[in-house]
Amino acid sequence: MNDFLPDIFPGRIILVTSTSHSPSKGVMADIAARLALIGPVVIIDGGNSFDAYRIARSIRSHTNELKAALQRIQIARAFTCYQIVALLAQTPTTASPKLILDLLTNFYDEDIPVAECSRLLQESIQHIRRLSQLAPVIISAKIPRIEQPERQPLFEQLQDISKTVFIWGQPEIQPALKLF
Repeated sequence: MNDFLPDIFPGRIILVTSTSHSPSKGVMADIAARLALIGPVVIIDGGNSFDAYRIARSIRSHTNELKAALQRIQIARAFTCYQIVALLAQTPTTASPKLILDLLTNFYDEDIPVAECSRLLQESIQHIRRLSQLAPVIISAKIPRIEQPERQPLFEQLQDISKTVFIWGQPEIQPALKLF
């Protein structure tokens, strides 16, 4: 974590992903806590993964001013990819760092055509670029499930706009299958 925070400055778009199924949820909570110790932080939760308890524990390990730090966190939740675009559009360009949790979760919804998700992601990316002008934007996202190869370009579009990509976790080593 200490090596990660110095890379956070205006103009920076950072992608945090993971090799496990739970993509960096704890890492993003720790980043939110560390940023709240410094000043205001805006969180857009796209995957219902905001972990207030973990953030509070992390803040408490650094200061006794828990309430003040928690009050610096502004959170908005989105439950569809359309809501994510709307939240990003409504978020003002300020000097407060922005964290976008599980951005692509709702873009992987199989009820929405891939072409529509791609269009909405492009619109989201325009807003993310705008938001990054005065503050860093840190995004967590997981790669699509193996059953959704048509959604892989969505993740790649996010990688393409990111100045830095952090991959948390170790690759899982699969044991050799025994045939007999």
